[in-house]
Amino acid sequence: QLIESFKATLEELIYADVLINVIDISDIDYKNKEKVTIETLKMADVSEAKISNMITVYNKVDLYPYADYSERYNFISAQTGFGIDELKTKLISY
Repeated sequence: QLIESFKATLEELIYADVLINVIDISDIDYKNKEKVTIETLKMADVSEAKISNMITVYNKVDLYPYADYSERYNFISAQTGFGIDELKTKLISY
């Protein structure tokens, strides 16, 4: 049912150069939601290569005190602007 609701949007993902998955890290269930997103993309026939190269961005880091700020993760706060410039730099080089 979810796939049908967003079918037109999901079909556009096939043509996207890069996928960016924005996760609300302050949500206690964020890890499960990340898994559901990947499963949904697979059900929508998005290629494994595109899913593997998807950029995951963790938003609301200002509300999550346990963040590991290593460079392998993309942490941002849309509220405060934290990490936005670093994310832009990564996207330009992508």
